[in-house]
Amino acid sequence: MLSLKITLLKRILVLCVPLFLYTNIALGDAGAARNLVNADSVEFGISGKWDLDPDDRTVSYLRLTLGYFLWDGHEIGIKSLFGVDERGYRDHKGIFYEWNWINGTEFLPYTGIDFMHAAPPDDSTDDKDSRYTSVFFGSKYMLAANAALALQYQIDYTASGNVFGPRGNRTKRNREINLSIRIYK
Repeated sequence: MLSLKITLLKRILVLCVPLFLYTNIALGDAGAARNLVNADSVEFGISGKWDLDPDDRTVSYLRLTLGYFLWDGHEIGIKSLFGVDERGYRDHKGIFYEWNWINGTEFLPYTGIDFMHAAPPDDSTDDKDSRYTSVFFGSKYMLAANAALALQYQIDYTASGNVFGPRGNRTKRNREINLSIRIYK
């Protein structure tokens, strides 16, 4: 069952990312893109990680976000992270707030916070639910009228249980850099 979930996760990453790149970045006008973080806009984000180091635990995940801009530059939303390591499949869900600094250029700095909950891995007897908070900052580069590439630095602070750390280690604090595609409607 776990190998089926890993295979499914890999297929989603391999098939979806090029599709989003082609349909949303190759088309459009980048000059109008910075207006997409205005009130009543919707943002969909996708990112992933696939650790191929054979000497360590394998950690793979797919992160999806869906946000709504309440007013210009201020976004709230939901975030889901689906992950797999040698202990099994893990599902993280939570909410986030993001502030985007509208500066009149194609680069859009942002910062934010999220509150997440992670269920224990499949068939686990010793792991408990985890709750953690992430603080993040980064910059989006508007590629087209409806798409951006985001580079983000994130620090996770674990409140309880354990979450994926660097290379799958159990940790109370995790730091990572994420690259994602953001699609706007």
